[in-house]
Amino acid sequence: LPLTDGLADALEDRPAPKDTPPAPARPWAHRFKPPRKPAHYQLFHIWLSDAAAERKAEAGINRRTRLGGDGSDHDRAWVPLDL
Repeated sequence: LPLTDGLADALEDRPAPKDTPPAPARPWAHRFKPPRKPAHYQLFHIWLSDAAAERKAEAGINRRTRLGGDGSDHDRAWVPLDL
């Protein structure tokens, strides 16, 4: 069954943090930065069937306002569908 990455064109609601190494150019939703070490990023995917991809309204990632001490190292990723 062919699948489409629903987050491939996701828009971020605020800029990614300035890090070394820089955040990847592709949408990401998980950042882990150990003390005194470089940040690690993981790309997230929401896979859609062809039928669901045709109904995709948009895609986005809500960046956290704080990057430490807020209880999570994940940003929210979303893909609403027009039903």
